[in-house]
Amino acid sequence: MIADRSVVRAACRALPRAFPPGRAALLALAMACGAASARAQDEEDAIDIDAEPSNEGSDGDAAREEADREGHGDEAEEAAEKEDDTPALLAWYGSLESDVGFAHYDAEAEALTDDTLQDHRGRFVVAPMLHLELSDYFFEATGQLVGWVKNNQGLPLIGADDVWGKFGKQDVWDIQVGRFEAWRVYQKFPLRFHNLGPAFHSRAIGESTGAFDLFTLEDTGALVRPPVSNQAYYVDIYEVSYILLREEAGSIAFHYFPNDKWGVELHAKYGEQAQQNKLGGRLAVIGRPIPQLQLSAAGEARTSRTASPERSLDPDNPDSYIDCNNCGRVDQWGYGGGAVLTLGPVELAASGAVGYQTGYEAVDGTRDPQASYEVQSFGGYAQLTFDRTTIGGAVNNTQLLDESDNFQTHLQTAGYIFQSLARDLSIKLVVTYAKGKDDPANERNDGVPPPENSFLGARLRLKYYFNTL
Repeated sequence: MIADRSVVRAACRALPRAFPPGRAALLALAMACGAASARAQDEEDAIDIDAEPSNEGSDGDAAREEADREGHGDEAEEAAEKEDDTPALLAWYGSLESDVGFAHYDAEAEALTDDTLQDHRGRFVVAPMLHLELSDYFFEATGQLVGWVKNNQGLPLIGADDVWGKFGKQDVWDIQVGRFEAWRVYQKFPLRFHNLGPAFHSRAIGESTGAFDLFTLEDTGALVRPPVSNQAYYVDIYEVSYILLREEAGSIAFHYFPNDKWGVELHAKYGEQAQQNKLGGRLAVIGRPIPQLQLSAAGEARTSRTASPERSLDPDNPDSYIDCNNCGRVDQWGYGGGAVLTLGPVELAASGAVGYQTGYEAVDGTRDPQASYEVQSFGGYAQLTFDRTTIGGAVNNTQLLDESDNFQTHLQTAGYIFQSLARDLSIKLVVTYAKGKDDPANERNDGVPPPENSFLGARLRLKYYFNTL
């Protein structure tokens, strides 16, 4: 996650500029021109005792040429200063993270076997960050290359995370286009930041110091049906996340910072993914009314529609066809937010979100009650930090109820110890327990309570962050 805002604006104005190659070239050219003029004067103004006396003499010519040289020097200085106002800065940054974990999935139903997982995953990320100043504006771009230790989906082990360009006015507004995450407002883990420096608008990269990192053992939680290879997990935490993560459909975002305490993101999703056209919008606000309190909130809505709708004969006109525009359509919307309170070494967070989905059958476009539901998530974390060590715990509870009256719940808990070994090197241990319940409507009256499957796991993460600025 890359943060778009610095707490102190003055640091940007006080940034010393790098000496650009363009300025050096212009100064060298000016010096060369001056030297050439001096050589020409020595040759043309050599004293000739047979020459007619001049009214001005060589002293006047030399004064004029000296003034010309000074004029050219001033122009070179002005051009160099203009060039110096628009330096191009380049930083290389990235991280290495490796998780080693173990998980046991307990199925309560006798017909299902328990499952265990010896987990080893991780990734290496490297990317350039380009910053170009354009008078009162800036342009930035990055492209993150990712090498995975493993990929459960069988996809290539080389991929990409953030790929975007951004144009705007430093610490006031910007427009970002490409592939990137939206702002998180459901605060399920604390962050520490690694800084690229005040010269960059996207200057800080966040690292989770708690539990529930994306796609980890505790984030996916318990299984409805083992084995793990089925990836049939209970309902996922809803974090105002229909428009949140990177996906094949692209993102366009407008960010506005009215002052150094508040920021607004208007994030649009647009593109095609899995033969579905995606279109949606998300408005998020994050701010600190007082230094100890951070508040965040967002609302979103999106629709997915098939790029090739089914067609059928028009019963009223046998020579024409009717497009099934609702076939496979999915509409989603939701809202939520969170608060983080920091009191010295203690940090407390609470978040909540509610989401809705309406799905339609792929064949005839009728409303699908099992794909139409309401989902609610509530959670938080508490932690204590002393010196370089952080100890904390987190909990999230999610419930889903569809229009067929099928009910599912997922309780996920975790405890963690985060140890900073150096400024950019850390190790973290997370121990987690989760329990889920799936209560289908067609089995609710059989007198048998729905099974509750549980999960117990632990993982150890080593992470190193680097940048070359």
